[in-house]
Amino acid sequence: MVLILGFCIIGIAASAGVIVVQNESYGDSRQAIRAEFMQLAKAAHEYRARTYEANGGDGTFMGLTPTPEGISKLTPTPSTPHAEFSILSSGDSHTVSILAVGKSPGQDVRRPIEMVMMVFEDTSAVVVLN
Repeated sequence: MVLILGFCIIGIAASAGVIVVQNESYGDSRQAIRAEFMQLAKAAHEYRARTYEANGGDGTFMGLTPTPEGISKLTPTPSTPHAEFSILSSGDSHTVSILAVGKSPGQDVRRPIEMVMMVFEDTSAVVVLN
């Protein structure tokens, strides 16, 4: 009886340990993606500030399209160890949306981390989808 009780306690402790490790990994991955988002936001603001002649948006986010060419205007490597980045919706005069699909599980462990960053004229906002 004591042996069975011991196995139960060890099993519960192991389960709790796995859950804690998964949550830490999820949090670390989210933080890494947020840091990469900040670099993309900076690049989007720089793109917006450049003239058309200098391959920029001339005061807009137009030209940042949901194609490989669109994201390549912000980064030469849209794939990082943490996520794949792409333009979610074409940029307009005021905003552009960037999607990150993580390479590790999100809160719902059956799906990867998904986050969207909206870049505005002078700020940005991040929404966690999973």
